[in-house]
Amino acid sequence: MIASRFVRLAPFLLPLLFISATCITDVRRHGTTGPWVGEVTNYDRSTIASVYMTGRIEDATGRTLQGVGVPVCPSQLAPGERGTFEVFPDGVYTPPGQPAPVPPYTFVPDPGIQAYPVDTQAPGDAHNGFTGEGLTTRLVSKDAVRRFALVELTNGSPFTYQNIVVCANLRTSTGSLAEVGSAMPFPNTLRPGESQTFPVFFNSMPDGTIEFIPRGANYCCSNGVKLTTGGFDVTATKLVDGGTALRVVGETHNNSGQTLNGTSLSAHAGESWADRADAVAVACGGVAPSGTAAPGAFTIPLASRPKQLTATIEGVEGYFGTNTYTPPVSDVASAEGARSASDLPTRHVAATISNPTTAWIVIDGACLSLRDARGRLVGTASIADTLPYNDRFLAPGAHLRVSADVEELEPSAMAEGAAYGQPTQQPAQPIAVPVVGFDGVGPENPSPPPDY
Repeated sequence: MIASRFVRLAPFLLPLLFISATCITDVRRHGTTGPWVGEVTNYDRSTIASVYMTGRIEDATGRTLQGVGVPVCPSQLAPGERGTFEVFPDGVYTPPGQPAPVPPYTFVPDPGIQAYPVDTQAPGDAHNGFTGEGLTTRLVSKDAVRRFALVELTNGSPFTYQNIVVCANLRTSTGSLAEVGSAMPFPNTLRPGESQTFPVFFNSMPDGTIEFIPRGANYCCSNGVKLTTGGFDVTATKLVDGGTALRVVGETHNNSGQTLNGTSLSAHAGESWADRADAVAVACGGVAPSGTAAPGAFTIPLASRPKQLTATIEGVEGYFGTNTYTPPVSDVASAEGARSASDLPTRHVAATISNPTTAWIVIDGACLSLRDARGRLVGTASIADTLPYNDRFLAPGAHLRVSADVEELEPSAMAEGAAYGQPTQQPAQPIAVPVVGFDGVGPENPSPPPDY
């Protein structure tokens, strides 16, 4: 689940139009300096998309403090539909020598709304496929202290939804808009008949009722792949940073039949949905080969101390990738390392990645890991992103020594390495790949890899 105070949607690569028939119908301020919540109504005869409102924040003297531009949720409005927005005074700045702003502040919206008309007669157009048809919501619970509502989203339509956004409006007993929230559930793929539960956070949470407005894209075809329940197996956890975070390591099990890139998950601590990690990359640099268990690690920040210090995985998702080659990793060695910034013991692990093929390869994922005597993963470090760009390209017959300090969540007994990549063209400019030694452990100039 990707939560935000308002949804920042990238504008389509189409010209935005100034639509005067769509009006801001209500704006309410919370506190003398904001934030503000407001409503937008589409009085036009056409459906509009990428709805965006602009304005400015002024102080009591009429001085402009900040320009404002925020998207409306939902971002697509049919004739007569309402959307909502929230404005925060995040960019207020007083230049040196200028008097401080004088409250109360006022939000002054520009007339009209920026959007573009949608051709409802062209349902196959990707820009026109943002809809809520068949999507239903159910309020599971509310937590006024942690300021979130737990909602269950169900897809009762015959098609798969992706790019899902759920807008949430908290209204008073008289129907006035009191708060605005929104969330992008993760995984962001919902097949026919599937349900997904996730929290929607609010800036504040006064008494009232919540209306949920789900929208998503039902046009074909995204390459997002949601793994089955249990797609990430937690093997070790450790409380770190003075009890303010939970470190988690585990393995991604990919049964999709194809290697995935960008593999990510969302999780929360125990039964506390508010203590969470959203859409964090796992597997080996996000690479999860089909039919294997790829190591990965993430951290859940803890605002409170959950009763159960366990990691509850909400879902795992990746996209079909292009990593078709697994270069051999050899000469794995380890030595005692310095304690990490989180005050955990580490092992300094090194390994050699080789390219025994006759083609250049590029390394997209590489990781060094630790296992205990029972074979459980107790530590892992993804290192592909830490390699200099040139070092990620291996010429035919080349080999590269890599190393990292890997945290031990539990005492380890063995070290291992893995790498994933794909054949590539020889770079236009030859890239020198130096052989990096490892503090006396392993050969300074490893011999050429054997024939495979």
